[in-house]
Formats: sequence, structure tokens, C-alpha cells
Amino acid sequence: MKILYHHRLGSKDGQYVHVTEIVNSLRKQGHEVVIVEPEMLKDNAFGGETPLVAMLKKRLPQFLYEVAEFFYSFIALFKIMRAAKKYKPDFIYERFSLYMIAGVVAKRLLGIPLILEINAPLYEERSEDLVISLNKFARWTQCYTFKHADRLLPVTGVMANIVKTYDVPDSKIDVIHNGINIETFVYAGSKQGYRKSLKLPERLTIGFVGFLRGWHKLEYLLESFSKATLGSDATLLIIGDGPGKVELQQLAETLGIGDRVHITGIVERDEMPGYIAALDIAILPNVVRYSSPLKLFEYMAMQCAVIAPDSENIREILVSGETALLFEKDQVQQLTEKLRHLVQESVLREQIATAGQALIESAGYTWDDNARRIVNHAHALIEPHAT
Repeated sequence: MKILYHHRLGSKDGQYVHVTEIVNSLRKQGHEVVIVEPEMLKDNAFGGETPLVAMLKKRLPQFLYEVAEFFYSFIALFKIMRAAKKYKPDFIYERFSLYMIAGVVAKRLLGIPLILEINAPLYEERSEDLVISLNKFARWTQCYTFKHADRLLPVTGVMANIVKTYDVPDSKIDVIHNGINIETFVYAGSKQGYRKSLKLPERLTIGFVGFLRGWHKLEYLLESFSKATLGSDATLLIIGDGPGKVELQQLAETLGIGDRVHITGIVERDEMPGYIAALDIAILPNVVRYSSPLKLFEYMAMQCAVIAPDSENIREILVSGETALLFEKDQVQQLTEKLRHLVQESVLREQIATAGQALIESAGYTWDDNARRIVNHAHALIEPHAT
């Protein structure tokens, strides 16, 4: 099939990984994909935000920034129509953005289906954070996009329930969780071998992957690590970089674990599997309630024993005591107890890691499976109207 993939991302981070992996899987399966995206994003380094977007956020009053977001829809519409004229796509696949109505308008003008990927309820998210000015208009754009897309693919059941509050029928919704690239995330060898290749200490290694931002609540991780591994020489490996790095290093020194905490800085995407595979235990200290964390699937694929918050979206994927240990959200003492249990019980650690890895294949948590499901939806939308 010919697919026009449209998104409005302003930075290359975990969101961009999702875009890249889905596009790669679609192309690998023989489909032709043309990407329509902000031009300036192409020159960004991984983890970097587009300078113009950062500048506009800083200098414009909030309501003017939101007006600019909406008017970007018309630029995006022009780009979509230009690409469609050249490539004649069978359908549009769009990653949902607030104030972005270009996909809906384009699909009507072109007479082709629109499949909408929804990673977050952006109106609700920004309202909760008190960073929205055009309240009613913002909600209208989200409602308009949800109602007029032909298929909506939220990444969790929690997200799907939010979509349904906009009077979207169940028949238009299919939950597709994030996944992994099964050709890249291949666990082979041993934890010791991976640690040796990275010149890491040969001892129990606990870790986290991601950009170091406040909402991850990595202070929970450091506090729990300091208590759960008291008297041992376990290592805490934080794989990533970000604005919270200095504070984390200072906290590690305050807790007396500075010599056992290692922060890697930015790790290139193709090196990530080897770093994750070096972990015995991988932790999500916090999770957004409607998200489908990329790192979770990567942890499981690389045979790590997972500890994660006991929230509804995580329970869609994991079973506590079988494929992970779950702790009550924001309860640091529970996180500490779960971590201590896995540190002390090597057999349980191995059982959970093995079960998590097996779940990836049995449940189809891969980008290739996701790509096939997307195309199946497109066929279902197109074929009834074929002559």
C-alpha cells in the first residue's frame, strides 16, 4: 500500500522512536511510506528540541503560541496535499496532536481514510498542567479530530476510554500498545557478557532508561536503591541524560551511593539494546496513567526483571508476581520492598525476566505486528468502497 504518514513532533525522543520504528516496519513489509513532518526536525540530534519551537514557547504569550499551533495545521495541510498529489496514497496515518486538524481536512479533500494514532489525551494533559489558554477551542479541535478519523488507535485501554468520552463508537477504536523491534532487541549471551562489553562492574545491576526529567520521579529510584541494596555492592545504571542529571548526582552523594550510581549520558539508539541487556532489574519509578511506555517492552525483550507502578495501563500488560513486581504508585516504601525482594531472590528474578521476555512474542508486542494491524485496518476501510 501507499501510506502518507503525518506528524508534528518538535523533538527527537521516545515519540520519534515510535514514528521511526513503525515506518521501518511498514516499509519492511513492502509498503511505500512518505513522511510529512516539520522540516526543521530533520536536523535535530536525538533528544533535541527544534530551536524555533523552543523559542516560540519561551517568547510568545501562551494564547498566541496556541494560535500558532492551530495555524500550523494549514501549513501541514498544504504539505499533505502536495505529497498526496505526487504519491497518491491509499490512506493517511497521523499521529494525533492538539490543534491539528490537517489530517481530517485532507482525508475529506482526497477521499481516502484517516487512521489516527493517539498516544495521549493532549487537551486533558495540558489542562491538568495549567498550560492551555484557548480552552474551549482546544477541546473542540480534539473532539473534531477524534470524531472524524476513520480509525483511532489509542496505545492503551485507559486512553481508549478517554477517547470514548468524545462519543466515538467502539467500532472505530482498536488499542495497539507500543512494542519493540525484534531484529534489534535480541537478547543473546549473558548479563555478565553484556556488562563486560560495556566495561561495567561485574555485579548485580539495577537500572532505568529515559530522559532525566522530573516526572519520571527518579528520586524514588535512588532512595529505594540506597535502602534495598544496603550492605551490597550492587550498581545503579541510569541510561540517559537530561536536565535532572546534576540533581540526581547530588542526591546520590547525599544518600551515600555516589560511587555505585552511574549515569551514561545520551546513548545512541543502536547501542540501547546492549545497555538494557546489562541490567538484571529494570525499574519504572513512575508512569503516566494512559501511556504505553516504550522502555517497558524493551526491558522485557532484553530479559530484565521489571518493577513498575500498579496502575491500570500497566496491568493491561503485566501480571504482578508473574511478569513483573508491581508497587502502589508513589509508595516509595513498597518500591523499596519489591526491589529488595528481587535483589535477594535470584530464582524469582530469573523467572520474572524469562516470563516477561516470552510475553513479547505471545502477545505480539512488536512494531512488525503493529504495522500489520494498521494495514489490516486500512484494507477494511478501503475494500468495501473498491469497485
